[in-house]
Amino acid sequence: MIEPSFKDTDNGLRLRQCTGSSVRCLLLMTTVAVAFGCGTGMPVSSLLPIKGTVTLDGKPASGVEVEFQSESGYRAHGTSDNEGAFTLQTQGLGTGIPADVYVVRARGPQIPNLYDETGAAIVEITTEQSPVQISLKSKVSPKDLPGFRTAAQ
Repeated sequence: MIEPSFKDTDNGLRLRQCTGSSVRCLLLMTTVAVAFGCGTGMPVSSLLPIKGTVTLDGKPASGVEVEFQSESGYRAHGTSDNEGAFTLQTQGLGTGIPADVYVVRARGPQIPNLYDETGAAIVEITTEQSPVQISLKSKVSPKDLPGFRTAAQ
């Protein structure tokens, strides 16, 4: 067994000098941390690729930011293109979204604030599924907001 060696400094500190085994140990710990991720608690492989479309009054809505937020703390975002299509990205994890129940919010220049404040829908993600459809109206009241769940197929 190799004993660590120390070096005294001029200011009274003792520094541990690196040995071959301590460098190998540090490299091993770094490799393990990178391989398993740091702090997410969820492997990236458990993300489900979710795409969807946003319509406003039945027409594709471009430039709409959709946000999926779960009670578990997951938060995913996507922005619709000219055809209203979006792909979700989960903060800190990448493309896709973990299985969970989400409140869906929508915001954009022509989107009523109510969809951002109270949510446009509740969606349950359980497996890979067909695209999520978010249908919005330019004139909306709180009683129009559905508390429905769209279960994955």
